Amino acid sequence: MPPLFTKYPYLIDLRALLSRLYGSTPPLSTLINIPRFRKHAVELLESAIKGKKNRPIAESEDIAIIGFYLSLIIANAVGKWITTRLADRESKWFVTHAITEEGALLERIGRAIGANVEYLGSLGNPNGLCVDIAVYRGERIRECYPYRMPIPSYLKGIETLRTQKRWMLVNRIVNKGYVYLSKRDLVRVLSEFVKRRVLNLASEYSTYLSEVPENLIKEDTERLRELVKDVRGFTEERLSSEAIVKAGIREEFFPPCITNIMNSLLKGEHLSHAQRFALATFLLNAGADVEYVLDIFRHAPDFNEKIARYQIEHLAGLRGSRKRYSVYSCDKMKSLGMCVAECGVRTPLQYYFKEYRRHLRKTLSSRGQGDAVPSEH
Repeated sequence: MPPLFTKYPYLIDLRALLSRLYGSTPPLSTLINIPRFRKHAVELLESAIKGKKNRPIAESEDIAIIGFYLSLIIANAVGKWITTRLADRESKWFVTHAITEEGALLERIGRAIGANVEYLGSLGNPNGLCVDIAVYRGERIRECYPYRMPIPSYLKGIETLRTQKRWMLVNRIVNKGYVYLSKRDLVRVLSEFVKRRVLNLASEYSTYLSEVPENLIKEDTERLRELVKDVRGFTEERLSSEAIVKAGIREEFFPPCITNIMNSLLKGEHLSHAQRFALATFLLNAGADVEYVLDIFRHAPDFNEKIARYQIEHLAGLRGSRKRYSVYSCDKMKSLGMCVAECGVRTPLQYYFKEYRRHLRKTLSSRGQGDAVPSEH
């Protein structure tokens, strides 16, 4: 098995490693000028952009760690999306490796990335807490939980999973302020801590970008931008200079819940399945076409055009059963934790058309014109 820090380079502080290797902290411009370090950094970013299932293999632990930190600096030079893409991919690579780790090691890894994890197993009892969950044909069915987390730490970990029923506290084993977890569920929760850890490190190391001569990484950043363009269909520069075609959609009339979800997506944050469904069905039923919705979802750190297009067309009733999916009701939005305000309507779509009609009536009234206003589909 690869050494621990080769698999999880964000567990160690770069300065501590450099002091151990060189007795001091060399300037990052010196490190990034060393081909083997820069090569691994670029390979990491290319793999992240392409959504590769496996992490690039480094020749040594120091290359893995230094290359990872240099990738954060180069990512900041390319654009924000590639940073969130790297964080998302690191969390997925973590799941691949962490599921095979021994029990107590996951506790140490969890604590190193900010998760308060406690391993309940031992050499004599690796299963931790076991409880009966059902009886089938006279046989007891047991579920074992070798880990637990305090509720606040657990809630921090499931922040982007909270709309999925299986992660809600009412559907977990909770006792005396602790949430009990199987190994697989713990790894999934810790992957969210990994994502947050990488994003925080990227923000911290963005300040070192000024230390790196632009010509030193110019060729790499230009190639990475082209790769981003191939995957997303546009670059950060286009976002700042061209508005995405609105297709008649008036975002200023979106209900607070949809605005909240959309803003998270536009910032490159990871959305849960329920949030994606709510946003996509709202946009489609508000009159947006598939291309408009697809352009919005290009901001997702795990964006894959082929998959996203199929899913959007499916929701629009253009594929599969040809059924056009409806928008979640406000009650459903509340139950999934996505409601952020009391709007006095039954659905987010009703709010949108209500506000849109109010605006048009006011505009037409001021012009002395008729009462032609949009209606809900």
